[in-house]
Amino acid sequence: MLAFLFRNNAHHSETYLTMMQSTDCANYSLKKSAASATSIQQIKNELEGLKFYLSKIGRNADLLSVYESSEYYSFQVKYIEGHKADFKDGFMLNHQYIKRAIAAYCKIWKEANPIFIHGDFSIDNLIFRDDEVYVLDWEHYSCLNIPVGFDGLNLIFEQIYIDIYYKRRDISEIIIDAKNLIYKMQSEFCLDEIYFESPLLSMKKVINDNSYIWGEQLQKLPVYKFSSNDIRLIDQNLKLN
Repeated sequence: MLAFLFRNNAHHSETYLTMMQSTDCANYSLKKSAASATSIQQIKNELEGLKFYLSKIGRNADLLSVYESSEYYSFQVKYIEGHKADFKDGFMLNHQYIKRAIAAYCKIWKEANPIFIHGDFSIDNLIFRDDEVYVLDWEHYSCLNIPVGFDGLNLIFEQIYIDIYYKRRDISEIIIDAKNLIYKMQSEFCLDEIYFESPLLSMKKVINDNSYIWGEQLQKLPVYKFSSNDIRLIDQNLKLN
C-alpha cells in the first residue's frame, strides 16, 4: 500500500487527509486522521455525518475502516472518481452544477428524519460523476433541528457571493436562475417557510444562533460575509411570498 499526504492541517483543523493506493494502482481510498483531543472529536463527528449520509444514498460499503486508540483516530473511505466544479467560477458559470446539486439535495433532505445539516454544502465539497452528486467533508455535520433548506441555500448564496464580490456582476443578472432554484426547493418540500420572506437574512440568523457548529471556521462562510445592503437587496428580489 502506498500513501500520499493529500491535505495537511487545513483551516488549522489538526486533521490530516491521506491518499491510499494499492501497489498495483488499482484501488484508491482516503484516510482522515487526527491525534489531538479536539481534532479526534471533530473527525468522530464527521464520521457520524458521513455514515448518516451513506445510509441515505445506499453506499454504506464506501466506509472501509475505522481505527481508534487512546491518542489517535482515523477512518478510511473509498475514493470517488469524478469531476469537481471550480469554486471561483461563481453562480453563472457553475449554474448547471448548482442545479444538479440542488436536485440531489432535495432528493435526500426532503425525506430526512431527523433533520440534519451538512454545514458546508459548498460547490467545493461536491463530486459530480455521471448522473450522481457525491457530498464530501462532513466535519460540520449536525443533527440539530435546523430548518430544512439551510444547506441548499448555502450553496446558492456561496456562489452568488463569488459573482457579486469577485466577478462584479449585478444581482439582476443572477436573480431569475437563483429564484428558480429556490422555487425548486420549495416545490420539493425541502425548504422551510422561515426562508420564504428573507432567505439570506434567515440563513445568517440560523448561523448566528448555532455558531458553535462552525467554531473558528465561522468566518469562512460566504453567507456570513454579505453586507447589510446586499442582504436587503438580495432578499427583496428572492423572497417567495
